[in-house]
Amino acid sequence: MKNWAKKEVPNLEVCKKLKELGYPQNLDGWYWVKTGREWKLSLLYERKYKLLKGKRIVIETDDSVGGIGFEVEESIKAPTCRELGEWLPYYLPELKFLHIERNEDGFHYYYPAEIADEAYVIANNEANARAKIIIFLAENGYIKLETGDVGNGNGERINQ
Repeated sequence: MKNWAKKEVPNLEVCKKLKELGYPQNLDGWYWVKTGREWKLSLLYERKYKLLKGKRIVIETDDSVGGIGFEVEESIKAPTCRELGEWLPYYLPELKFLHIERNEDGFHYYYPAEIADEAYVIANNEANARAKIIIFLAENGYIKLETGDVGNGNGERINQ
């Protein structure tokens, strides 16, 4: 796997949390895949795998994981920066406007509300920063990952 791909998607632990919160797992694209004892990043497309006895069998790959016909024990969607950006509301009345900064500490994503400490994330790459602020928004009811709802149309929490 190319090192550049790791900069485009969140790390495995962050992706596990997104999955736990309901991030869609049925989309084509990057996935963390478990083959044996290892987790690796691979591109998976619907036409490249089939289900066999409940297991996803990859029948064609981009060579980032291995050869043709390997079994994927588990897969977790690894959304790209672009995919994550589609989930980010730029404004929420309770939190104000989304701020994005980059400095020597890394990438900073935050909403400058009174609860700024809670709505502030720093990460080593932009994909992790975007994913972590999305996790904050989902855990606090501002977005709903299972349904794709981003706010309630008024920018207020969904589950108040």
